[in-house]
Amino acid sequence: QSQSQNHAMTADLELRRRRAAYRASHRGTKEMDVLLGKFAAHRLPALSADEMTRFEEFIALQDPMLQKWIFAGHIEGAVGPAHPMQDIVDAIRAFHGLPPAGTATDAAISDPPTSGPSTSGSSH
Repeated sequence: QSQSQNHAMTADLELRRRRAAYRASHRGTKEMDVLLGKFAAHRLPALSADEMTRFEEFIALQDPMLQKWIFAGHIEGAVGPAHPMQDIVDAIRAFHGLPPAGTATDAAISDPPTSGPSTSGSSH
């Protein structure tokens, strides 16, 4: 490739990174702005063109779906090999210090115990 083609490809990738960073931090809800925006600001500069394409596809999905995936830690309904976006969900969770899906801590957060001492009634 010529030097001018390399420069054009680099400029195109930088433009894509800036657009993706903006889209990731302007989602419509503060929670998603923070979850995706901070991750994007940190990780986008190192992504290859192919990785950028996958991230762009990820952020093109609707917020309720993405939020559910990120909070649950896994993509519901994925069968067989992991869902193609699972590694992005895992990376976002790890970036924010959330436990991997299926850990005891994660299960305790999503499925609190239903039995235990009753808080109703009098103390005497």
